[in-house]
Amino acid sequence: MVGTSRSLERLSGLFDEAEERGLRVWGVEMDVNSDESVESVMPGLIEQFGGFDALVNNAGFGVWGPIESLSIGEVKLQFEANFFRGCQDDPCDTSGDAGVGIGQGGLSIFP
Repeated sequence: MVGTSRSLERLSGLFDEAEERGLRVWGVEMDVNSDESVESVMPGLIEQFGGFDALVNNAGFGVWGPIESLSIGEVKLQFEANFFRGCQDDPCDTSGDAGVGIGQGGLSIFP
């Protein structure tokens, strides 16, 4: 299993739990909101591991408060991360083999 995050420090809990369970996990710094980051990291991972059977995207975040208190920039960034990134092509799909893509995200706007 490979875990990615904008910061490897954020994966420390994953590494600790995997070690407790006797699992091997590799960690890589990658920002799914950056095409450049994804395009520079994924080819190396595919080469190193020979591709992936599944891709789970759990990236996302929330902005809180009355809608009128949020800037358009905050809302655009949330849409980019939580909606549009889930719609992009699977960067793991290089061989044409059937794989599984799981997206965990969503948006809720309440007035």
